[in-house]
Amino acid sequence: MKIFPDDTNASAVILSDFGETTMENDLNLLFVAERRIKILASSGFDFGTVSIPVQTAGNAESLTDIEGVTYYINDKGEIEKKVLNPDDIFKETIVTGYTRYKFTLPGLVSGCVIEYRYKFRNKSLWDIKDWIFQDKEPVVWSEYIVRIPVNIAYTAIRKGYEPYEIVEKNLVKQVFGGLAESAIGGRVKECNEMRWAAKNLPAIRNEPNITSRKDCLNSINLQLSYYSFYGHRENILNTWDKVTEELRDDGRFYGNLEPTGKIEDLAEEITRGKITQIEKIRAIHRWVSNAIVYNGSEHYLCATDDLDDVLEEKRGSSAGINFLLMALLRSAGIQCFPVITSTRDNGKIQDIYPIVSQFNYVLAQVKTELGDMFVDATSPDMSCDILLLKLVSIKGLLIKEQSYEWVVVPANKKSITKTTASVLLNSDGSLVGKIKDVYTDYAAIRVRSLFKNKKDDAVVKDAFDVDKYEYSLDSIMITGKDSISGQLLLQALFNSSSYMQVGGDMMYFNPSIAHRIVETPFKAEKRSFPIDFGHLSLKTSDFRFLIPEDYEVKEKPKTVSYYTDESGLIYTRKITVDGRNIRVEKKFEIKESELSPRLYESVKDFYARVIKAESEIIVLAKRAPVSPEAVPSAMPEDAATNTPVEKIPQVEANPAKKK
Repeated sequence: MKIFPDDTNASAVILSDFGETTMENDLNLLFVAERRIKILASSGFDFGTVSIPVQTAGNAESLTDIEGVTYYINDKGEIEKKVLNPDDIFKETIVTGYTRYKFTLPGLVSGCVIEYRYKFRNKSLWDIKDWIFQDKEPVVWSEYIVRIPVNIAYTAIRKGYEPYEIVEKNLVKQVFGGLAESAIGGRVKECNEMRWAAKNLPAIRNEPNITSRKDCLNSINLQLSYYSFYGHRENILNTWDKVTEELRDDGRFYGNLEPTGKIEDLAEEITRGKITQIEKIRAIHRWVSNAIVYNGSEHYLCATDDLDDVLEEKRGSSAGINFLLMALLRSAGIQCFPVITSTRDNGKIQDIYPIVSQFNYVLAQVKTELGDMFVDATSPDMSCDILLLKLVSIKGLLIKEQSYEWVVVPANKKSITKTTASVLLNSDGSLVGKIKDVYTDYAAIRVRSLFKNKKDDAVVKDAFDVDKYEYSLDSIMITGKDSISGQLLLQALFNSSSYMQVGGDMMYFNPSIAHRIVETPFKAEKRSFPIDFGHLSLKTSDFRFLIPEDYEVKEKPKTVSYYTDESGLIYTRKITVDGRNIRVEKKFEIKESELSPRLYESVKDFYARVIKAESEIIVLAKRAPVSPEAVPSAMPEDAATNTPVEKIPQVEANPAKKK
């Protein structure tokens, strides 16, 4: 096979991926893995390098029986193989107590088939292996079997959007000896055998508009529910009532909401002179986000049960910072509660089973006279009324003193970009003009972040696609760059001698002079998981052109209005001509933050139509000379047309560069 027919872009194909977990006589969990992969191109060689982390501290885990082989066809057309040499298996320390085993299959060439297997043991019932069925390249067959005595129960959480070929659970018998025989109470014991398999799974590459890649992959996650050894049963999987009760009793969680005298004094100092709730909330949020440095650690529990430590060190995790925020708010008489959640890149929360390991963040729900606010204080670049993108449109568990409830953290702000331009077209094909972008909310946050790593003029050039359209910029002006709220304005004078095409008595130009959509982000043939934009978005453009006196509009694109099924995406464009004036009004709007995968074909078609519309041009033709006999003698000298011409700001043909 030279290419994979179902995905001609594939650099490799996982032909078979098999895993099995069983219990051994010493109560260890034995995980056996075997993988067979067809390498189609050199870009797929990374599948030939395997890395396996092992917790070696206390001999908690061990890796044995690593085998590997590469099959290939020689110059004579015969199948040959190269076997992995044990000396080519390397070990390296990751951190204290953790070792990485790494090996590369020998003789990798395009067209080869590689196969490897190993055995992995661990001593903890909690650390049973999960299974991921999909990969960044197509998978023909993937299967996982778990066979465990009935004395031990696991809850299986099945994820993904592709169908499973096999999902079954059967009772089988297994013979045990040693420690296992006495612990589970018998030599021949019934076991639950759970089996899952899927076939012909598409590749999940770097798809656009997803919460997390792990949300898209077919996978099985296993959580220990209970075990019964020597006649004693130990329940592990609690109820949500039990989970929230334990969190209220945990000093690293609810205990941190009881403010100390130091925090009460600080809250009074921060809010002195502030009258309204909103003023106090903004003051406390601003103080925390600036005074306490976020150390990058995400968690829903504080590292300490004493927030005075966070104040003293002036550093903290997301939990430490946001519990300090809540303690200060409560000290100021403002009601607030913790919300534990999972960031977008950490994956979506399932609420069927009470598994706390899926949470990795805590933020505050704050009660105000204007309604509930969700607040996070880890970033000094954000105001209190807008959240980081990783925290919007996600589910969270709101925990109060006597109750809990599931909530959705909303994206209560849009990404708004408004572009305006006035352009003078010259008969030699050159143009000069003035252009301005106004960014609001998430659009402003995105562009402000660019100034941290780029010079001002580089950000402005990128914003207006200067290199793409071969513009020259002058007189750049930036407003609102250093603010954490409000609008951000970028504007500049620009000119070009080559943007328009001139041929004989005709001139041609594309009226979308900035932010043109030329490529679709959705290139996969099919998509089985949702299209997630995170938040709503609105982009508008208003471009005004003044054409030369001796030219007229010969052809112009039609007014268009495109939308996806159920109107999740909308694009409109209207071009009007009034004498020498051309006005182009455009709007691109995302009206739903998440679209169902069944709308994927509609989304692809929508982008194809938009791209075609964005490539359409306006044709100008030189006016035919008017004979003297055709001119009425009573026509006023300055009345070239009965319709007044809209004036645009005068711009020099070759403006001097200014800072």
